[in-house]
Amino acid sequence: MTFPMPTPRSLSRTSILQSEATTTDFAPPTPRSGGALAVQARHIPVRTGQEQIMQNVLVGYDGSQSARQAVAFAVDLAKRFDARLHVLVVARAPDWGAIELERRELVEHELRHANEVLTDLKATLASDGEHPEFDLIVGQPAKEIVLYAEQHDIDHLVVGHRGRTPFDRWLIGSVARQVLAYAPCAVTIVRDPAMFKKRRAKAAHQPADEIPFE
Repeated sequence: MTFPMPTPRSLSRTSILQSEATTTDFAPPTPRSGGALAVQARHIPVRTGQEQIMQNVLVGYDGSQSARQAVAFAVDLAKRFDARLHVLVVARAPDWGAIELERRELVEHELRHANEVLTDLKATLASDGEHPEFDLIVGQPAKEIVLYAEQHDIDHLVVGHRGRTPFDRWLIGSVARQVLAYAPCAVTIVRDPAMFKKRRAKAAHQPADEIPFE
């Protein structure tokens, strides 16, 4: 006895990314005594259309123009997927080479700056009716952003690109590059359009072999 193969049908991305339900999947028939065949059924999860594709979006913010662009992108992304938006500000900790007194003063300075940019952003987003979850951490920005994403089940991470020259996009120590390398989720790096307009305008008046060294 043979079973006809099911006719394949096309599935859209929306129909694939759905929530779990149950259906019956028929295993191959097994013979019973006397030659009869028994069909064994088991329940497996399928998608039904109610699953939330993206639940948590994180944006790293430092007050720079590219970070502002990143926040705007993250707000729109969270709205599109009805996701929870997290905003993380990291007060950069000094290198261990600094003496204790210098470290304390540097941390206090970074915390003041971080609180200022965070307060300004809260006011700006509140005026637009946005109330994400805010957090401020002291540490190395790339490391803290990645750890936060791991600990809060972030589905999509957004950071700004702070490059000032064409070579900055390849710098190993850049925050954006380290986040891209180690993040546990999808990452979007947002560039500041105004910066590239200025760069193109400047490049138009320079010889081509001098542009990378601006």
